Amino acid sequence: MSGGSRDAVLPGGEPLLAHVRGAASGAIRLRFALGYLYLAGLSPVWDALEASGAEVHLLIGNTAGQPTDEQWVAGQEAEGLLASALDVAAAARAERTRVVAETAEALRANLTHMPHSPENERLLVGLARSIAGNRLRVRIYPDGRLHAKAYLFERTETSEALVGSSNLSLPSPGNPTELNVLVRDEAAVQAVAAWFDTLWAASQDFSRDLFTEISSAWPFAAPGE
Repeated sequence: MSGGSRDAVLPGGEPLLAHVRGAASGAIRLRFALGYLYLAGLSPVWDALEASGAEVHLLIGNTAGQPTDEQWVAGQEAEGLLASALDVAAAARAERTRVVAETAEALRANLTHMPHSPENERLLVGLARSIAGNRLRVRIYPDGRLHAKAYLFERTETSEALVGSSNLSLPSPGNPTELNVLVRDEAAVQAVAAWFDTLWAASQDFSRDLFTEISSAWPFAAPGE
């Protein structure tokens, strides 16, 4: 590993969550690339993320299981159809709209079944507050799943990154097939940041949709509803 003894290997579950909580302290920006948005998985770390005062960027993958724009175009070409560049762009826009709508629908269903615990209430209220204050931004990468998971903890001096296979999840012994490598080598951290920037720029904003769904959830319901 490029950082030698400065690098470390972490399993998923509680070891990952514990490191995220600790590394958030002192960060000026936190950027996480997640395979999917699992709100309950944010609950064990959210207090630490919010207390850090850092700007938080969450990049989530498209788990709708539909063909990507590239696959759609390839399929059309295989059928001998020559779509114009304008047609392809319009199809891509329609696909992004569909991805956002389906993600919002899935999130709505998850919120319905989310346990009404004090921890989850604090999480949802905190998420809504952070989005409204422009401290939390969420985007969806629409062209497929995010196979790699990355956690960037950016500071004015020494930044670090975690790269691996673990999505944020509830505390557990950890899946033995998951592995995450802590990287502190400056060049390697910058490479991870450049990878994140590329996917972030190609992604669709989901912050407003997330705020709409959360603010309609049970913590914000009027008494008696």
